Order: sequence, then structure tokens, then C-alpha cells
Amino acid sequence: MVEQAPVALTDTVDLRRLVDEMLAECREENLRLSLVTLDAEMRSHGLGLAHTHVRLNATQVHNAIRSQVGLVTSPSDPTHRRSYLAAVNDLLNAVEPRSVSYGSILSEDASARRLFMIVAQMVKHIDAATPVHFLIAETESGFTLLAAQYFARLFGGPHFRAYVERLGRLTIPFGFSDSGRYLGQMGATAPPNCSTTARSRSHSPITTAMRLSSKPNATILQQPASARAVTRLFPRQARAASTVCQAIARA
Repeated sequence: MVEQAPVALTDTVDLRRLVDEMLAECREENLRLSLVTLDAEMRSHGLGLAHTHVRLNATQVHNAIRSQVGLVTSPSDPTHRRSYLAAVNDLLNAVEPRSVSYGSILSEDASARRLFMIVAQMVKHIDAATPVHFLIAETESGFTLLAAQYFARLFGGPHFRAYVERLGRLTIPFGFSDSGRYLGQMGATAPPNCSTTARSRSHSPITTAMRLSSKPNATILQQPASARAVTRLFPRQARAASTVCQAIARA
């Protein structure tokens, strides 16, 4: 993988160009269908057979950055919350990308750091163009996402602000989850006027999308009217989303 890196295929651009050339010349219907299907798969999944998905718990992210920000209590602790957010913002302001090797992955003890390194190597050696779905479970504070953004920048990952701007929204799912945690149980009991914008992968009945404002001096979060009742039910999660969006706007 390392020795052949200069000639390795890490993008579908050349393959898709060949498929386009073949489609321009091909007149056989079944073959054309196969080529169109292959092109659609490459557009959707890149060089993989499906979307790549990785997962961490919020606690693992907290443990990886604990010593750098002096984290001695929960990130949502009201007596320390502002100082923790200030500390992680200072890290983000000064962070410089570091090179990653397989040796550094093997020597890393923190699971969160190690997973960010692995994703960086995947982008470098396997597929440089297809996004990786990075799930951080049990996130209840904006601090967790800012810490994740720090590690993404540190190991050469995608810029979180650029990702949110391209997507145009920050989506927070509410509802029953596989783990049956209190948040899911509360979300599933929300009033019927909290209409759904999209169903989440965990079968959540309610998902609210918070959009970034394009106006420089406008409110950071513009909530759909149908999501207001959900926000009233989950004030802590709404504050976490607001903290992240404000940090993105300032970055």
C-alpha cells in the first residue's frame, strides 16, 4: 500500500472517464445498463462497495483531549463549561496538521486519536474523494464536536466548517434509538405537531434540521417552525447545537 502509493488508484475520476467513453461507443442495451449502473455506484460509493462508516463514543473523544484542556468534569458541567469551550477553541486557533504513518497509529493509545489517524490513512491511500460517515455517539455538548474538529484538523482531516457550509445544515435526530437511552425515549413522545423533516438511520420519528444563516449579522440558527416544540423538549441539545454553529461562524 505504501510502496505502490505513487501509482495507486485513489479516485474514480479516471474510471468514470473510461466508462463515459465506453457509453459513447456502446450500442448493446444490456452492456449499457451495466455501465450506467457501474457509473452510479462509483458516484455514490467511490471505490468502495458501500458508504464507509466509523463510530466513536463522546467519552472516547473527551478522554483523548482531556489533558490538553484540563478536563476534570463533564464538558456540560455549568461551573466549567465556558472554560472548556474556551480551551478547545484556543487549540483550534493554533492547530497545525501533523503527518500520519502506520507506525504512529500502532503507537497511539487513545482510541479517538487512533481512529482519526486511520481515517486520514484511508483518505490518503484508499479513497481520497468519497466522504467517510463519522458518528460520535452520545454527544450532549458542543464541546464534543469542537474536540472532534480539532482532531480532524490535527491529522489532516476535512474542515468541519467547510463540510457544514457545503451541506447547508446541521441535522440533529431525535427519537427511539437502538440503545433505548433517555433521549430517544423522550423524543418519541414528542407532540404530533413536531413534523418530521427526514428519518434518521436509527429509526427516529423526529429529525430537525438547523440551517446556517447566509447573512453576516443574522441569527446563526434558523429553525423550521415545525421543530420549535422539539427544541423546547430538548433545551440542552439545542444549546449544544447552537454552541457548535456559533463556533463554526467564528472560525
